[in-house]
Amino acid sequence: KTSQKQEIMPLPQRWHKKKQLQPPDGFDVIEPTLEALEHELRDKIKETNEKKRKTESMWPVYQINWQKSRYVYDMYYTYHRI
Repeated sequence: KTSQKQEIMPLPQRWHKKKQLQPPDGFDVIEPTLEALEHELRDKIKETNEKKRKTESMWPVYQINWQKSRYVYDMYYTYHRI
């Protein structure tokens, strides 16, 4: 048996998709948090939902999406970091 280090799947490059559109100033401040939330979202999607109702299994996904959008809103309007 060989021990293999589990590789982290790269995130989609949706923030840098178009070369014409540059990310806003201060994006480098929030990018690590957005990536962490994206990884957390992937983990929640991969979890088994055998004993849950369909709506119950989607609650964590909605919660993480809300958390992500609220974080961006707060950083832009409340803290003026972006």
